[in-house]
Amino acid sequence: MEQGGIALIILILALVARRSALSMLLTAVMFLLAFLAQSFLADLGGSNAFFGGLHALDGLAILRIAGYLYGWSRRHRSWPQ
Repeated sequence: MEQGGIALIILILALVARRSALSMLLTAVMFLLAFLAQSFLADLGGSNAFFGGLHALDGLAILRIAGYLYGWSRRHRSWPQ
């Protein structure tokens, strides 16, 4: 499954869980970056180094958002440790 498909599954799970508005917003942003921006920038990056760099920067932003959401979910889990 491609990166956008995984981001879509995470978005659906975040909307079903409804933990916080921030987590739903960040998950939606991550979905848009992974599904739309990555494909678009990868196509443009083949012939232009600037867009290739933006493609890499977009990947780092996706990783950062995913890491933040993971850390947030670990701090705010509802079951006992």
